[in-house]
Amino acid sequence: MLTPYRSIFAIPGALRFSLSGLIGRMPISMVWLAIIFVIVEKTDSYALAGALSTLAAITAATSSPIWSRAADRYGQRKVLSISVPLSVSTLFIFIQAVNHNLPRWSWFLFVILMESVFVGLGQMVRRRWTHVLGDNRNLINAAFSFEALADEVIFTFGPIIATLVATTISPTAAVYTCMGFLLVGGTIFLTSIDTEPPATHHLEKSSAKSILSIPIVRAVVISSVFVGGFFSSVNLVTIGYADDYNHKALTGLLVAIWSVGSGIAAFINGSFHWKISEPRRYVLFVALLGLLAIPLYLAAEIAPGNLVAISIALFLNGFAIAPLLVAGNSAVEKSVPDSQVTEALGWSLSALIVGNALPAFITGKIIDTYGAAPAYLIPIFCMAAAFAVMVVYRRTWRNP
Repeated sequence: MLTPYRSIFAIPGALRFSLSGLIGRMPISMVWLAIIFVIVEKTDSYALAGALSTLAAITAATSSPIWSRAADRYGQRKVLSISVPLSVSTLFIFIQAVNHNLPRWSWFLFVILMESVFVGLGQMVRRRWTHVLGDNRNLINAAFSFEALADEVIFTFGPIIATLVATTISPTAAVYTCMGFLLVGGTIFLTSIDTEPPATHHLEKSSAKSILSIPIVRAVVISSVFVGGFFSSVNLVTIGYADDYNHKALTGLLVAIWSVGSGIAAFINGSFHWKISEPRRYVLFVALLGLLAIPLYLAAEIAPGNLVAISIALFLNGFAIAPLLVAGNSAVEKSVPDSQVTEALGWSLSALIVGNALPAFITGKIIDTYGAAPAYLIPIFCMAAAFAVMVVYRRTWRNP
């Protein structure tokens, strides 16, 4: 099972850019948790923190594809040498604005500035893998699976680190920790010159086809909006469910169990030699993730307050997550020219970010009105919508 992983990390420089990419994208799971700690400490307003985080998500979703396209055209090193210092500087300015009680309208302005320089290191890491691995689809599957596993590590341990620093030192220190991760990881990554994909700014403009005009890319991006809604609604409902039964302290453990299921699936997926195409695998795992959302609702309704039952349902559900994301990223990457891979992956990330922000209001309303258990229907509806996109694009999946 380890053979594909040994093969990809035998490539000179691969371990360096992959691990530095992991370090550099740790803040995506930490920074807004840390910022919420700061804002609530200063204002005691979760509503304000929520409004700022929603604005941040929309801004990041808009800016990510733009920066990703620039990375394709002008090179990752050039783009990161601009975006990393800007990201750290604007984050520092925003936190100073909060800590020094500047007018609150300025906080929204600084959030827009901060997130407008957001660059997804995840898609840059994956672009490097496609560059160093060439057309070997089995090894690309292993590399993308490893990055999916890395994402699970990030989203499992990032919030723990942010919470620990915020509660033992200070909320502001947690933000500075995020800045440190980005500076260290981003700097090592951008100085990994030997594995950097070539810039494509020399290509004729006529050769640059619109990313979203490609049916597979469009299908994955649209469905990813609903997949992102699935992720955020499961997170929110699980928090509410634990709180309903006075187990709020165990929320992190429940989410970690969900991530462990996905991480195990990522490892297995990377060592498996698939005989069906990436687009068809994507359809398969969209359907499977939807089906595995049903036990969450059943566990909450049939065995209310039983955290063992909900833990098992979360663990099983996690098994469809990483393979779905790997297949989606692979389908997108395979369908575009090398000169547009980072941009295409950036659109997939943006769709997930937008989706994360969409169901929060209605999910929260259901939790407040009826309790958390019925709200587990929202993730099922999200995946039903994602599968409806699969049906609309059925000819694309049959003939990718």
